Amino acid sequence: MFYAFLFKLFHSPAFCSPFLPSFFPCPFLSLLSSFNSNTTNIITIPIVTLRCVGGEAAGASSLAPKVGPLGLAAKKIADDIAAQTKAYKGLRCTIKLTVKNRQATIEVVPSASLLVIKGLKEPERDRKKEKNILHNGNLTLDAVIKMAQAHRGRSRSATLAGTVKEILGTAHSVGATVDGKSPKDIQQAITDGTIKVE
Repeated sequence: MFYAFLFKLFHSPAFCSPFLPSFFPCPFLSLLSSFNSNTTNIITIPIVTLRCVGGEAAGASSLAPKVGPLGLAAKKIADDIAAQTKAYKGLRCTIKLTVKNRQATIEVVPSASLLVIKGLKEPERDRKKEKNILHNGNLTLDAVIKMAQAHRGRSRSATLAGTVKEILGTAHSVGATVDGKSPKDIQQAITDGTIKVE
């Protein structure tokens, strides 16, 4: 509305005539025309980020306020999320929904803890019955490097070695070991240059 007002104002004879001859184009014509043409071509693609339990359909009542205004059915989205997260059954996942033309593309955004716990290959548990689970499995360094490569997009580190150390820190907090050693020892070896990560 404001830019339409300026457009009319700058093209009125009362504004242009004191400064320019009547046959000369208004200096603001090209500027406002380009502004209007650029703003009308902007298309926004909504992205919704959710937290859910893998392999379980989320409650439609909790999804409806987020996906309802985008023209999506909450029940269908919940079923699609459950189908896409079967590989992470029982684990808390971060889901990214990209909505385009009322169609949602579901993508699992793996966190460091999700990658580590999934890498331990522990048996499925009933999360409602078993609480405060202690993870005491063992990971190989090659598996940790692969996790770091998968986590690279979310990492704050400038190098892959830094991302590997982030995964090792998560493994330490989870309670896992790496090649039978404490993850802190592997971190120190990477820092000292004894272990090289490329």
